[in-house]
Amino acid sequence: MGKGKRSRALRELKEKYGVKDLPRGIIESNSRLRMVSLDALRFSKQMRGLRSIGVALTGEAPDILTIEGAQILAKSITRGAVELQNREEEEKLVRGEPVSCGTGEEELVVVGYKGDWLGSGRLKKGSLKLELPNWRVIKTHVNESGSD
Repeated sequence: MGKGKRSRALRELKEKYGVKDLPRGIIESNSRLRMVSLDALRFSKQMRGLRSIGVALTGEAPDILTIEGAQILAKSITRGAVELQNREEEEKLVRGEPVSCGTGEEELVVVGYKGDWLGSGRLKKGSLKLELPNWRVIKTHVNESGSD
């Protein structure tokens, strides 16, 4: 990633989530911040037709963190995070259902439960919903024994 784009992305993550430093290996690919090893980046230059490489840290907007991005940056996030109260709230969110949250402000936040970071969520009118792509929404509930 060019220095200008990297510093703009860092500035946006710092303002929104208090992230002080991005880890090494961050590149921009298809309007997203991605993390990739130097070896993989070198190897990718030999490949034809490659559309992207690495693990996506952000969505198309740099303030929307993916699940992986939230987990990679978790120790650097100092603000803009919501900690869920219980596992039931976590399960509802990953099924695409909203949960009640005490604020009426509309904002993007990083959502977690006991160190398990789920990515970005949107707070709106006292309700929190994860910013999950449809293919990541869990459609069925699996009980503790592993059967439906």
